[in-house]
Amino acid sequence: MSHLLGLVRHLPSEEIGNSCHWCYPWCMTATMNISLPDSMKAFVDQRVKTRGYGSHSEYLRDLVRRDELEAAKDKLRALVAEGLVSPPGGAWGDFKSSLVNRAEEHRAAQRQRQK
Repeated sequence: MSHLLGLVRHLPSEEIGNSCHWCYPWCMTATMNISLPDSMKAFVDQRVKTRGYGSHSEYLRDLVRRDELEAAKDKLRALVAEGLVSPPGGAWGDFKSSLVNRAEEHRAAQRQRQK
């Protein structure tokens, strides 16, 4: 377990974000209380029992994970749609040549400064 905590300590905070569920239960967790109508509580109780969840919290964490996945899919769909309506880009070869030329110019400028 300590090796997992060591990995978490070295991750930038934006990589951990609100998605600390991958290291649960080793990460710090927050407690949240929710109010449900009786019919919804009965539904959750039934799901926990029939789907083999260990607790109500485990069931709700699974729902949140699934919603996070859907949000990521929505973001990807939006990016693909944006790409489909954007103008075509240049050929990779042209782009690569441009990068190589810029790198060579940068190295030449550095050599000039060192003289």
